[in-house]
Amino acid sequence: MNKRLDAIADMVTLGRVAADIGCDHGYVPISLVENGIVQKAIACDLREGPLLKAKENIKKANLSDSIETRLSDGLSALSVGEADRIVITGMGGELIAGILKKGMDVVLCADELLLGPQSKPGILRGFLDEEGFSFLEEDMVEEDGKYYPLIRVAPPKNDDAIGQKSLLSDTELKYGPLLIKYRHPVLLEYLGKRQRILLDNRTAASYGGSGERVRQIEADIKEIRDLIFEIGGADYDGF
Repeated sequence: MNKRLDAIADMVTLGRVAADIGCDHGYVPISLVENGIVQKAIACDLREGPLLKAKENIKKANLSDSIETRLSDGLSALSVGEADRIVITGMGGELIAGILKKGMDVVLCADELLLGPQSKPGILRGFLDEEGFSFLEEDMVEEDGKYYPLIRVAPPKNDDAIGQKSLLSDTELKYGPLLIKYRHPVLLEYLGKRQRILLDNRTAASYGGSGERVRQIEADIKEIRDLIFEIGGADYDGF
């Protein structure tokens, strides 16, 4: 377990059965069962290789009676109501949104989902927002210079809530409404890094003569500076 996987396991709350979609080596479901977070787990992956490795690790941990492995395209191998905790991490936000949309019958019967988009988190948050999911908790982890947002949500529990868009702003969708609200320190660190990259990009774009590109970069820089001011305060000097 590395820092990112530890953070994923720590965000899952007490439940009955957890399904880890794209389980890779199976470390997260092993951790959840070992620590008593869930009674049982289902480790799912699209590929045979990782699933066999997960099965080996589960056997080494003496948890073969508590963790089942399944070859699965997204949520396709799960029955409705089988898992009350669903974990989907290590994929792009667009792919995760597609998995949820395709398996919505399974999703709606779960109590909560822990999602970890490695790219395009704004697309995933937009999907969740539009479908009426409740944002329960967000975290962000830095590991080896990369930043990983984590999102814990609850699916809508009645027909009126499904498809009911909330009022999240574009900035909240891009950077995380709860990360912003609670002034997450790793988000602040990420924003500083992102700002430095954009400043370099603006210089390069200026030499290239692309006026439209420069204007877009400047708009992005302003958005980030405003957010840094909101999170870090006027006297923040962490950069």
